[in-house]
Amino acid sequence: MLALCYLSTQTVSLLYRISSLDKNISEVWKLVHKNKYFIPTIYKKNYLEHVLTETKNSEDLTRTTLTLERNIISTLENFEEGYVVNYRDTCFGQAFEQLSNIEIENFRTNEPLYKVQFLGEGATDLGGPYRDSLTTICEELQSTVLPLFIPTPNNRASTGENRDRWMPNPSAKEDIHLEMYRFIGKLIGSSIRNNDSLSLTLPSLFWKKIVGEKVDLSDLEAIDEALVISIKALKEIKESKTFTSEEFKNIIFEVFSTKSSDGNDIELKENGFETELTLETIDEWCNLVLQYRLNEVNLQISSIIEGLSESIPAEILTIFSHQEIEMLVCGRQTISVPFLKSMTNNADVPPNIMNMFWDVIESLSQTQLCLVLKFICGRSTLPLRPTSSHAIKVQLNSKDESVADQYLPVAHTCYWTLNIPPYSSFFIMRQKLLYAASHGKAIDLDFEVPRNAPRRTRIEFQEE
Repeated sequence: MLALCYLSTQTVSLLYRISSLDKNISEVWKLVHKNKYFIPTIYKKNYLEHVLTETKNSEDLTRTTLTLERNIISTLENFEEGYVVNYRDTCFGQAFEQLSNIEIENFRTNEPLYKVQFLGEGATDLGGPYRDSLTTICEELQSTVLPLFIPTPNNRASTGENRDRWMPNPSAKEDIHLEMYRFIGKLIGSSIRNNDSLSLTLPSLFWKKIVGEKVDLSDLEAIDEALVISIKALKEIKESKTFTSEEFKNIIFEVFSTKSSDGNDIELKENGFETELTLETIDEWCNLVLQYRLNEVNLQISSIIEGLSESIPAEILTIFSHQEIEMLVCGRQTISVPFLKSMTNNADVPPNIMNMFWDVIESLSQTQLCLVLKFICGRSTLPLRPTSSHAIKVQLNSKDESVADQYLPVAHTCYWTLNIPPYSSFFIMRQKLLYAASHGKAIDLDFEVPRNAPRRTRIEFQEE
């Protein structure tokens, strides 16, 4: 089926329309799924753009304005130990409540989902605060202030690959949690429609389930290497016939249970806590562990897919591979300096200053590049499908060269613009840029907020 490699966007669109007429008599769409790895990504993305245009809400809707206060938890790592965070203290929780009652049609527009007013911060939302709110929400989701995502076992133990990954919490299955997961799905769908990347670091297991791919032992290893090592060791013991059944009982003390990704004891079968693992039942134990761990967050991911389907026809996403859908949602996780250059306009900056700027950029680590990108654009990843609105503009600050070294660069995130003074050296420019990116607000101030400006009164959450 290598001929599928040459399918045009129109052909893929036609195949979908044919199969959607009657899936019982048409196998064409199944054929596309089966051979999706042979279809060039550009055709899939073009077809997705076609679907998003065809399914967008054409009505002239008034965008909701969210009022968010992010100073309640100003530093996620520094709240008092033992403090139970009220979800309304987070930007995610505030957005969840304020957007929970809006019409679903609002999630089907190819424009930013909402406007933002940050209490106590003087920014007018022309795009920058909106993107910054998404970045803040992603930071909160992947932290201990909310119960929806947890560090993978590899993350917690600093072992194996993907040590930066988070995953849905298998214990977050109350009604309020599932509603929040559905809301996350809506945000993902909206971000795809608007080409606004979400800075989420989720494992392959998550993305495979989003696009309907099979998960296997490699996906478990990507989140819990220690468990996979144990599974492989047990299988090796059985295959090598190193021990007798009696010897095995004397060295392995295990029952038919396992740990969930959040550390809870899980019974693998009826009376599993009382059923000892034997040499003869190794395969059964390994299969049950694998079956549980690969499916332990199905409920949470299904809720995310439900929300996603309210914004985008979710079946369309299944033509993508899990790597493609991750990049589609999260953007380019690695910031490429050549790609960054291709997105940058610097017509008014003298060549010596611009060359110094790129020398500084090339000297930065990925972590530092993320900080600088967030400082300029309000987002920490580059878009997968950049448009003319994603052009970064570097402009010269009109400071006198004799005093330029005293000033910091200024960013305007709504316009993706960075104003840099004519610094006298590479080292001063690097120091000033990193300081501004690390200590400045992610969004620029369009006006000064009065000291007596109103702040949101904290509302205690009451279980219903």
